[in-house]
Amino acid sequence: MKTTPLERWILERTALKSSTQEALQAYQLGEIQKTLMYAKEKSRFYQRTLSDIDLHSIRSMKDFESIPFTTPEDIKQSAHDFVCVPSSDIERIVTLNTSGTTGNEKRLFFTHEDLEATIDFFQYGMNCLVDENDKVMVLLQIGRAHV
Repeated sequence: MKTTPLERWILERTALKSSTQEALQAYQLGEIQKTLMYAKEKSRFYQRTLSDIDLHSIRSMKDFESIPFTTPEDIKQSAHDFVCVPSSDIERIVTLNTSGTTGNEKRLFFTHEDLEATIDFFQYGMNCLVDENDKVMVLLQIGRAHV
């Protein structure tokens, strides 16, 4: 079976030898554990939210289900409490409007590394859809359309 550029990118980024479901799940679980431990150490929000949870006990995807969800409301109310790096490492802040409500907007913070990873992923993802002979137009709404 022919692999896509995105599958090759995933294998390169993860250093996995194969993309079997078992190998990917084991990798994902390890990354989830590392991410949760990092967030619990660095983020005020996750220090509070995960204070009573032993992250070393997360040994399966089923165990992961015991972690409480982070809601859009959490992000709206405590955006700065999610940040895990010094403010000098923040390169871009994105504000997402709510969908027709008057509530707080969501703020997301990105480091240079976050932005580079997004660009890298987008390039490989688009290579699954188009090639060098295609032209692509990406439209993003800025604000509300008034009719």
